[in-house]
Amino acid sequence: KTEEVPDDAVCYVCMDHEGPDDGGAVLVRGCACRGASGWVHADCLAEMANRDDRMTIEGRGQVSEWVSCATCRQHFTGALALEMDRRRWRCDRDIPAPEALLNLAMTYRTP
Repeated sequence: KTEEVPDDAVCYVCMDHEGPDDGGAVLVRGCACRGASGWVHADCLAEMANRDDRMTIEGRGQVSEWVSCATCRQHFTGALALEMDRRRWRCDRDIPAPEALLNLAMTYRTP
């Protein structure tokens, strides 16, 4: 069953309902947030997580945006978790092995 997006829901990254390019991007949620909270565009979330990865490599950020909601801190579940894992892999596949392995280790999902 797909959760219905409330009319007042906006992406917690870009603060827009339609998406960063007004292209009608779909809002998704895979966490414990309720009501209009926790909704995000997968593109916005991946961009934020990738930006924060670069800050982490420079010693200034955290990697948690790839695996957990910035609002409720619950690990993503379902389709959003899978989508974020795919996007993380796409970002890391061209990184030299030691750094890519470090990124993977920092976001390891425990069952």
